[in-house]
Formats: sequence, C-alpha cells, structure tokens
Amino acid sequence: MNKKHYVIFFENGKAVTMTSKEWADNNKNCFKNSFIGNDIPTSNEIDRFLVNERGFTLVADNEKFVCYKLVNN
Repeated sequence: MNKKHYVIFFENGKAVTMTSKEWADNNKNCFKNSFIGNDIPTSNEIDRFLVNERGFTLVADNEKFVCYKLVNN
C-alpha cells in the first residue's frame, strides 16, 4: 500500500492542506531542474525539499506522510 503525502502550511493567515504533488505543481519554480515536460518530483523528493530547504517538519504513520509548517511566513 502506498502512503499518501500531504503538506499543511499557513497562507494569508489560513491553514492550507494539499498533497505534496499539488504543492510542487503550484511551486514549480522550486524544482526548475526537476520539471522536464510535465514531470514533477516524487512525493519523497518534495517532502525532503520542504524539510531541508523550507523548515517543514515531517511525521508519518501507517497511512500517510504529513509535511507541515504551522507558522505564518
């Protein structure tokens, strides 16, 4: 079974939840070398980028990965 990947963050004072791939699709400029044609990075690569480059925290259970940053930028 594949685990689902989600991203949770604040934008304009409101919590936003989307999949990791949706986040990457909305932030293609972060992955200029990874977007070739319509290809997007894997969910694991996106999560790793958010943790290493954007200060997100990653937690997981048997069903999902959740990458979150619960402070306003």
